Amino acid sequence: SGDVTPVTGSGDIDLGAEILDVCGEDCDDGKVTVWIGVGNGGMATSEESFNVEVLGDTDYGLVSLYNFEWTDPLASGVRSASVELNLSGVPAPLYGIVLEVNGDHAVGECSYDNNIATWDEVICP
Repeated sequence: SGDVTPVTGSGDIDLGAEILDVCGEDCDDGKVTVWIGVGNGGMATSEESFNVEVLGDTDYGLVSLYNFEWTDPLASGVRSASVELNLSGVPAPLYGIVLEVNGDHAVGECSYDNNIATWDEVICP
């Protein structure tokens, strides 16, 4: 886990997405491992659950590869420990990964501008 500088002037949460690393060594088997982090740069603790989705950039555009509900509270100024996601059924070619947190805006935030992170390197040629 790590520190995130809280945004001043708002009592809201401010979730942020981060892709820490990606491993495509098992692409031939349709498997990719992604390590992510989620942070809260707002002044309030995030108590509500929110959606986390991993999308893949493929020949068919962006396709959903993994989706789950984040249920752990995130205190103000904190980034989660690294979370390992083991994806299966991953199509090739896979040109990149997109991580989106709270994409449906189900949880109110002071800003949604940092809810998407991208990994723009080719993972599975």
